[in-house]
Amino acid sequence: MRACNRSIVVDRINNSMNGFLRDADAADQKFAFLVKRAALGTYVDCVCGWDEEFQQRFHERDWSENRPAIFICDAEAIGTTISCR
Repeated sequence: MRACNRSIVVDRINNSMNGFLRDADAADQKFAFLVKRAALGTYVDCVCGWDEEFQQRFHERDWSENRPAIFICDAEAIGTTISCR
């Protein structure tokens, strides 16, 4: 797996869009889960079935270890980064 270079991603976002990344805080956890479900839910469901309870628990564990950044555009949260391990 290719390593993430967050500074390159941040530079590209800041230079090409009306947006920026900020570190996620505790209040962003539910939003981040909803983004994950919207982005990956159909794929996960096709591969192994989407188990909401399992996915919530997995997200909570992952959140404590690999909190994403939140993408802000026009003062609104619109997405998250993937966690870089």
